[in-house]
Amino acid sequence: MPPAPEPTRTEPTAADDADAPPEPWFHDKDDAYEECVAAPATVRVALPAPYDRCDGTAQAWASPPGGNELHFHYRAFSAAVTRARREQVPDVCCYLIWEFPR
Repeated sequence: MPPAPEPTRTEPTAADDADAPPEPWFHDKDDAYEECVAAPATVRVALPAPYDRCDGTAQAWASPPGGNELHFHYRAFSAAVTRARREQVPDVCCYLIWEFPR
């Protein structure tokens, strides 16, 4: 009897990202950093497969509220970082964060 075939890899590839949202506008900032978390139980903004368990909600806020010095925060889903991290951790969702000034 021949051996069982190897399972098909299901990790996303660059071709899978054709329908994914574009990378965050700040993806090329030197001080942007990654945050990778387990897929949330619910999502507010649905993304196409294979990222459909990740939340596509982009966030931006300033702190402190009412303060004299503003500090801006941006957080958005990154298909490129998620794809790279999923090689080691399946079903992880990764976001890029950029703060200004840092």
